Amino acid sequence: MDDSALQSKTVDWLRFPCAVLVVMIHAFTFLPQFSEEMGVGQLIGVLFSKVICRVAVPIFFLISSFFFYKKLEIWDWSIYKDKLKRRFVSLVIPYLLWNVVMILYILITYLISCILNH
Repeated sequence: MDDSALQSKTVDWLRFPCAVLVVMIHAFTFLPQFSEEMGVGQLIGVLFSKVICRVAVPIFFLISSFFFYKKLEIWDWSIYKDKLKRRFVSLVIPYLLWNVVMILYILITYLISCILNH
C-alpha cells in the first residue's frame, strides 16, 4: 500500500468516529456540570460528552488543514493567497448567505407573531 492510500485510509477511519463524537457533543448539551451529588451514570455522561468527545473538533481541523496543504508542492505566497481566496468563496460566502437567510426567517416569524398577537 502506497503512502497516499494509507493516508486516505487513515483519514477515512478517523472521520466516522469523529462525526459520531460531534453528534454526541450536541446530543448531551443539557447535561449538568460536574458536581459531587452526581450518580455514576451522569458522571460518565458528563465525562464522555464534555471531555472525551471534545477531541473530535480538533481532529477535523487537522484533517481539513492536511487536505488544504496536501497538494501544495512548493510554498509560495501567491499560491497560498489563491487557495485562501477559493476557500473563502466556497466556505465563507455560503456561511454568510445562510446566516442572513436564517436571520431574515427569524425576524419575519417574530414580526408575524407580534402582528397576530395584537
